[in-house]
Amino acid sequence: MHPRVSVGALLDAVGPAVLTALWMPDGRAQQLGSPVLDDGNLSNPLVGSTVILIGRPSPTEIERAARASASAVIVRATETSAKVLAAAGERAGITVLAANEKLSWGEVYSLVRTMFTMYETRDEGRLDLFELADSVARDAGGAVAIEDMGMRVVAYSSIPGQDIDELRADGILGRRVPEHAVQAEEYLAVLRAERAVWCHEPRDNAPRLAIGVQAHGQSYGTIWVIQGDTPLNARAPEILADAARRAVPQLAKISFAGDARRHLRNDLLGRLLRGIGPMEKLAAEVGLPVRGPFDVVAFGAFGALGSPADELDTGLVADMVRNVLDSYRIRAAVGVHDGHGYAVVAGEPDSSLWEDLIRETLSRASERHGETWRAGASRVLTDIRRLPEGAEQAHDVLLALSSGSDESLAFARHREMSAALVLHAVGTCSRLSVLLRDEPLATVLRHDDEYGSEYAKTLREWIKRHYDVPTAAAALFVHPNTLRHRLNRMRDLFDLDDPDLRLVLALQLRMHASEVAGAATA
Repeated sequence: MHPRVSVGALLDAVGPAVLTALWMPDGRAQQLGSPVLDDGNLSNPLVGSTVILIGRPSPTEIERAARASASAVIVRATETSAKVLAAAGERAGITVLAANEKLSWGEVYSLVRTMFTMYETRDEGRLDLFELADSVARDAGGAVAIEDMGMRVVAYSSIPGQDIDELRADGILGRRVPEHAVQAEEYLAVLRAERAVWCHEPRDNAPRLAIGVQAHGQSYGTIWVIQGDTPLNARAPEILADAARRAVPQLAKISFAGDARRHLRNDLLGRLLRGIGPMEKLAAEVGLPVRGPFDVVAFGAFGALGSPADELDTGLVADMVRNVLDSYRIRAAVGVHDGHGYAVVAGEPDSSLWEDLIRETLSRASERHGETWRAGASRVLTDIRRLPEGAEQAHDVLLALSSGSDESLAFARHREMSAALVLHAVGTCSRLSVLLRDEPLATVLRHDDEYGSEYAKTLREWIKRHYDVPTAAAALFVHPNTLRHRLNRMRDLFDLDDPDLRLVLALQLRMHASEVAGAATA
């Protein structure tokens, strides 16, 4: 593994919001190799690698990495342990860098790997944007962030002594401005303006001067500079205007390249999940083996009216899932297909690790985007030709989760969801949905509307308690004799002792409860 990036270049690129140096035996000029996650069980050689030590590493682990000829280690450190780990690095003769506590290990890996990739592929456009951000920060007098049209932070300044507020820190750490803090009107105002404009929302963050990056009627992103305790340079608007002109080629290149890669990746994955074309060749093109086992995972978020999350958010979450699986060396093809995110995980007989990683990633996505993200997984597939079947299974589970009554359930497998899948299929069948509103439920609801009798609630609790009168009465907070009296009154309306009618009524009541819950959240 050949070193590609110096310690100084890495620290300057990601900034102190991501990494700080605890010990550098060879100074900032030392060359580092690509990052690799190490949970203590890594069997591959570490020669030249920048090793990210998961958890709370001991000095022994730092010494182990040094003996394996790693070029550096990245750790999490408290104020106390930082001194101990720095001393271990000094004894072992290895560079020790500390990662921000707010970042997950997957995010640390992703951010560091991004910088290595930019140097490896000579992505001068992205590197120039970091240099541009530093230049604007020095001249304007405030910390700078450059964002693409997806509100993702693609570059930011790292000038010592310039404060950043929580909004910008979260944007840098998450590589995107948090959804809850984004004001659509504010962004539109920045993009519509012909010059730099001041933004003051949200009020608990520092004022920001912003400008849109545009050319020939096309918008490519925005540049933001924060005003700290010291006012910005009086020429800050002109400085931003010049920076916006200089940023156009780089942001356009990033936009076009990213769109092309994303489109190709999604197209190949979509063909694989639909079974269109030679499956073995498609698998090779997306980096999958031709032999299983395979797991297909569908993930997405649904709004109050049942509409899926927008394509931009889905693409961003797909990127998060891809990065975290890649950081743990789990072979997977991840992308967007038919409005939802999909991941095909290959060759993992033990699914517990990747399931936990996807759960954690979707939980972070829910916090950032303000929606509840869920995932459904197929049954384990042994034949690559069954991937379309797996995609259908995963999609069905995702829909069942999103329309189910258990809002806390965010991940499930097809084999665990048999009852929910049947109920979802029944509820979405147009002919059955009409029958499910007919008698006997229609009679019960009509009686409740006319007389306020609460027969539907009574029947629901009685059936839920397996027709046991005492326990159902306790749930309804009535005397058992009162419940018996209600049931006898219902027998005057229909044959409550008919087992087939009870079965149909139980199904009707269950589907009606789902409809009521859905209407309440709409």
